Amino acid sequence: MSDLQQATDDLKMLALLVADLGKLANLPPAYDQQFRGRMQVRTLFSILDSLAFFLKSRALERCKNPSEAFSKNELEVLREGVFRTKPDGTEFLQPSFPDPERNIRTSFRCYSKLSGGPSPLESQTPLPAHFAYIIALRNRLTHPKKLADLAITEEEFSWLTDAAKWLRDSADWVFEREKEFIYARNLALKEVVDKALAALRAPVRG
Repeated sequence: MSDLQQATDDLKMLALLVADLGKLANLPPAYDQQFRGRMQVRTLFSILDSLAFFLKSRALERCKNPSEAFSKNELEVLREGVFRTKPDGTEFLQPSFPDPERNIRTSFRCYSKLSGGPSPLESQTPLPAHFAYIIALRNRLTHPKKLADLAITEEEFSWLTDAAKWLRDSADWVFEREKEFIYARNLALKEVVDKALAALRAPVRG
């Protein structure tokens, strides 16, 4: 599968997940709101993980020399590991998944280096104000220790609403960058084909 086809398939996956989040938000008030909230949290973090992986994959694929383009800290996030040194002095990457905030911030920053324009986290859509609390909420819901851990408060529902809007805005930014990339790639391919056809059709002297 080409990198262009892979990117297209990944965008379809992200679009489906974002649509799921929208459907959950639009459920009628009479619906079980606690169930809706728990599903929102799971869907939200599914999108975050998928989005971060998408950004990291594209950044590495489209960079000719990642070791020069990115810092060691950025490479640790992109390659999901921590650099260690063996007794003989050689360096290796030990698998290690970054924490959610570092993961999403670094993913956006590295992707934006290759896509043109600042990352949305540096401009119009910073991380939600209660992002750390939302992570704690996710951890509580996915690893409950008592019945009360499954209950979502009104304040937490408001955090989820803000996070969902931030996620839609951020995904929109990514989709626009990818649309520009796909257009540029197709235009470049068109130019290659046009030149090949021109050479093929050039009159032959002999």
